[in-house]
Amino acid sequence: MPPHLRAPLYQKWFKVSPDAGLASLRTLDGLDKSIIAPSVLSAVEDDVGLVTKILVAVPPSAGDWYAARWLVRLVPDSPSEAFARAEKLSTPGARTEAMTRVLIHWAARDPHSLIDYYAGLDDALRQELSTAYCWLQIAWNEPELMLDRADVLPPGRRADIQKRAIESLARRDPRAAYIRATRLPRGLNRAFAIESLANSFARRDPDAR
Repeated sequence: MPPHLRAPLYQKWFKVSPDAGLASLRTLDGLDKSIIAPSVLSAVEDDVGLVTKILVAVPPSAGDWYAARWLVRLVPDSPSEAFARAEKLSTPGARTEAMTRVLIHWAARDPHSLIDYYAGLDDALRQELSTAYCWLQIAWNEPELMLDRADVLPPGRRADIQKRAIESLARRDPRAAYIRATRLPRGLNRAFAIESLANSFARRDPDAR
């Protein structure tokens, strides 16, 4: 029986007797495992322990992309552990996707510890990651934090993310946002931010000084 027809049988086998199903899965050759494993993983994805065992038993071609999508669920209480596991994936595209997904989750959960962790990464790893979304997320939710730690940002993204943080802060406290904008590095972004905030503040409170 070809492996794609055996996949539904393995799904039911893992539901009834996961240890026996796993033992059988380990005996299959690499191609059969790669075809059957995704179906099995989708059937048992709520069992974190079992999913972890399956990922160890199957080839990276079958397990890494699944891990990239679900690693945050496999390690929900420790983003740093999830990120460390993502780094170990051997499939390049899955590795990058997994790390990026963990960073986005981490940004929402604990932006302070994320920034500290990211600051300690080597430059090569920072270049590999696609982090714009997580920084924009922090800039909008925690603008003062992002402005204080702008030094960790990729240089090419820094101005846009600082601008986003200033815009977010202005929604809550235009005066504080104006003061922060004056501290940005000199240049067009700083000039535009100050002018925009000054106009906005003047419209809201024309009698203020």
